Amino acid sequence: QCMLDGRHQNADIWSCGVILYSMLVGQYPFERPEDKAKGVTEHQKLQNVMKRILAVDYKFPKQVKISEACHDIMTKILVRDPNKRLTLQGIQAHPFYTKGLPKNFFAVNEQLKNAGLPPSLQTMQSIDAILQEAKVVPGSDDADLDEMYDEALADCEDE
Repeated sequence: QCMLDGRHQNADIWSCGVILYSMLVGQYPFERPEDKAKGVTEHQKLQNVMKRILAVDYKFPKQVKISEACHDIMTKILVRDPNKRLTLQGIQAHPFYTKGLPKNFFAVNEQLKNAGLPPSLQTMQSIDAILQEAKVVPGSDDADLDEMYDEALADCEDE
């Protein structure tokens, strides 16, 4: 729903930047090795990470080689002020994103967007029923499991 109404797009873009960094580096952008040092409490670690997030204090480790285009897009995505952060359209126009894409990629993308979402094949009620059923923990008694199996088998035979 958030993606459909666009109200949280800036937060989504920040999150994409964090995910991209994590994929490139193998750790979160605002964590540091010293956070894992002996004697550092979870509370201290959280405070350190929060300070770095607020200051947008991240660094690429020297051993991680990234392209100029990648570095550039990261500096435009991980920006504290959401109004100054790169937009989705800006990301899609950025050389890091467009490198290697087929020439007609954006035309096909627009066609798909304009086609709209397909109608749902399931009702919200049926989805809720499935979720409620998934929350039920079957008993550990084998007899209960046998009963559940027999009921499911009977349901299949009725159809």
